[in-house]
Amino acid sequence: MTKEKYPLSLALVDYIPVVLTIVGQYILLTAFKNDFSAVYGYAIAGSVLMFTGGFLKSTWKTIIAANEKDIRWMENSLFPFLAPGACLFSWASFCAQRAAQNLESVSILIPIIISAIFLLWSISRINKPGKWFLPLVLLLTVSMGVVTWNAWTLASINNNPLAAWLFIVSFLISLITAGVSRRAATIKMQWVMEISNSFSAAFFVLAALKLFS
Repeated sequence: MTKEKYPLSLALVDYIPVVLTIVGQYILLTAFKNDFSAVYGYAIAGSVLMFTGGFLKSTWKTIIAANEKDIRWMENSLFPFLAPGACLFSWASFCAQRAAQNLESVSILIPIIISAIFLLWSISRINKPGKWFLPLVLLLTVSMGVVTWNAWTLASINNNPLAAWLFIVSFLISLITAGVSRRAATIKMQWVMEISNSFSAAFFVLAALKLFS
């Protein structure tokens, strides 16, 4: 964390992309339930895991801003929840776009095995402060890339180019934000990061709304 006093307003803003993302995922989950029911179960499991990770991290920031109490496990819980959740959700989106093309679905065991491998890889690096979570960052990035690609495919199938491009813009903003977030040492830069994350999540919600409209 920065040495500057972490403002409560910034901590509260951190909840915005968490809430917007779960809203966008809920919209997609509704579509999965109605049209691709076979993938609904592990889509919702992935969504819950991602929300939990984001909520715990935002709450950690809020506690620090309120009374400067650093509950380290809450911060460290972000990627162990976020990455496997994204992997499950990405697999659900992959199955959904295959179902939309009348192709055979694939086994749920694959994303579980992949998540387990990356979690074990991360655990093996636990004695490397600041680096142990990098395998999970890789899993998260690839998984969200898969979600974006599958959403693009679904949008193309539905002849909805606006939704397709909104998903792309959302993903690109998140990539850029993630790339510079490690250098966001000042409060001013963290405001920029949080606002960017909020825009990324807002585009995701708009894309989800447009996808099946």
